[in-house]
Amino acid sequence: MNDCQAIEFLHSPLGGAAVVVGAVLACAGLLVWPRRPGDAGRSTVVLSASALGVCVAGLNLILGSAGVWQSCSYRLPLIVLAAMYLLLPIVFFALLLMGYRWLAGHTRYPALVYGAVLLVVVAPLIVIADSLALESGYLAFGTGYTVWMDALVGVVLLALPVLLYEALRRRQERNSRSPHGGRGISAG
Repeated sequence: MNDCQAIEFLHSPLGGAAVVVGAVLACAGLLVWPRRPGDAGRSTVVLSASALGVCVAGLNLILGSAGVWQSCSYRLPLIVLAAMYLLLPIVFFALLLMGYRWLAGHTRYPALVYGAVLLVVVAPLIVIADSLALESGYLAFGTGYTVWMDALVGVVLLALPVLLYEALRRRQERNSRSPHGGRGISAG
């Protein structure tokens, strides 16, 4: 793998600090956002986005350690890596879910439209981006992992926050309609 000039700035104290501070501030904003009045579904967005951020961090840790995913960004300081692979994905997934919520308010079948966009637009973009990153030496795959496998992983990772969000939203709706707030009534 080549020495990546694309992330050279992130190795500098200023670059690393900018990423970390920006990611922390964005996540702090996400923690405050659900507390504002007007939309009960915000906490579901933040919870879903956070779960997927942890998933992305875990995948990078596991697959990076195993040599399946190789990136020159893995040479960055640990705090910068945490900002890039945990905090920023949380913000990204929250923005993605905000877009999905908008889609849900403007289409009859938002999950179907979202899934079609993932398959028709996002999967090919992942293939193109991976191919360029592999060609430039920024990224490498090991142990037989391919661009197509990465596209599949990418589509699944982008589908999971919407699936989790919908499951949590429906559960929250059921609980709010229940006369006992979702708790069962004992018979005796």
